[in-house]
Amino acid sequence: MGIGEAEAFSERLKRELHALEVANVHVILESHPLVDEVLQGLEGATSCADDMDDWLGMLNVKLRHMREDIDSIETRNKKLEMQSVNNKALIEELDKILERLRVPSEYAACLTGGSFDETRMLQNVEACEWLTGVLRGLQVPNLDPTYAKMRAAREFANELRASTKASRNPTVWLEASTGGSQSGNSADTSAVSDAYAKMLTIFIPLLVDESSFFAHFMCFEVPALTTPGAVANGSKGGSNDDDLGIMDIDDNDSKAGKTSADLQSLNRSLQDLLDGIQEDFYAVVDWDYKIDPLRCISMHGITERYLSGKKADAAGFVRLLLGALESRISTQFSRFVNEACHQIERNERNVRQVGVLSYIPRFATLATRMEQYIQGQSRDLVDQAYTKFVSVLFATLEKLAQTDPKYADIFVLENYAAFQNSLYDLANVVPTLAKFYHQASEAYEQACTRHISMIIYYQFERLFQIARKIEDLVHNFSRRDIQTIADC
Repeated sequence: MGIGEAEAFSERLKRELHALEVANVHVILESHPLVDEVLQGLEGATSCADDMDDWLGMLNVKLRHMREDIDSIETRNKKLEMQSVNNKALIEELDKILERLRVPSEYAACLTGGSFDETRMLQNVEACEWLTGVLRGLQVPNLDPTYAKMRAAREFANELRASTKASRNPTVWLEASTGGSQSGNSADTSAVSDAYAKMLTIFIPLLVDESSFFAHFMCFEVPALTTPGAVANGSKGGSNDDDLGIMDIDDNDSKAGKTSADLQSLNRSLQDLLDGIQEDFYAVVDWDYKIDPLRCISMHGITERYLSGKKADAAGFVRLLLGALESRISTQFSRFVNEACHQIERNERNVRQVGVLSYIPRFATLATRMEQYIQGQSRDLVDQAYTKFVSVLFATLEKLAQTDPKYADIFVLENYAAFQNSLYDLANVVPTLAKFYHQASEAYEQACTRHISMIIYYQFERLFQIARKIEDLVHNFSRRDIQTIADC
């Protein structure tokens, strides 16, 4: 093939290639709608798949909720079935107990309203024998051990604490801290002492009524129980200060000896019957103490008010309960006082002897709050706490002063002055604090006297030395020696 033919062949190939490219472009242009249709179909399929996934997800959630509902229904049904079985068993047991405790009408009439004439003696004996048999059946070992272990219980204490909202006060009152303040101790915690008062208001009358019913039911010869202020023994001088509503016993009564014996037996029986209920009262006291230890003052006053009537009564268990509550409150408050005193004593090791000690103004804040909580007979409790606080406070102050004798008097007089300034208002109304105020005043004056004497001696030390030497010479030389020195 020559050169001319090669060029012609090349041109031919170019034309054919161009024709092929044009044909390909036309094919592509012609197939573009098909491609769009395929893409649209794919997009539609993807959208359907997404919708299907969402629908399956919602269906799965609904099925899960249905399974949870079914499980809940099954659990509730099981509980209802168990409750139904338990209720049925309980009703059967209660029916048995009621049957054992049911007093036949003829015996009830004979025991409560019948006469003791000789004509009815046989019926009375039969009724007493029946009652004796029933009472014997209610004692161990005749009584079911399950019932023998039963004790009175109250859920009111838990409900009371759960429904009472109160901010917890910190128990660190007198501990020194840098830049600390007592603002955290200003939270209102009156709700806790109100809860304790509410519990006593509700349950003390109930326990007194329970004691009265038990005494009447068991035929104890004891004084009747009356409400406060009611007419007693035909007189209208009902005492309103007796919160237990107990009548006085006439010491001149011919049955005084038997009444006293019955009271002792009744109180022992009540102790056995109601033993365990005191734990609920203790729980409320401990709960109040944890929230605000100073509320022990209010609780002590409330309890003392119920114990203020010094009368013999048929509700001896109630008086014992109140006495135990008062003792527990006093113990808890003493625990708080001891912890606070320990905080003061720790300053002896941790605080430098500079300026006014932090627990001086803190004690004034504490005393102010304690005065706000005093009710009734809680004055003695607070005064005892003041005595211990101030004794430890002054003793610690004197020990700290001895760490640097050079500035001891300045340190002491500054702190005693701060003590007087912070307690000036309270000392005018609280005799116990007034006593310590005067004690601090005397200590302040003594420290001032010592400090002034030290300043005078320091300024005129050489003059005092010369005067002392002159006095020594006067005492050591005779008149003849002095005359000889003068002649020279």
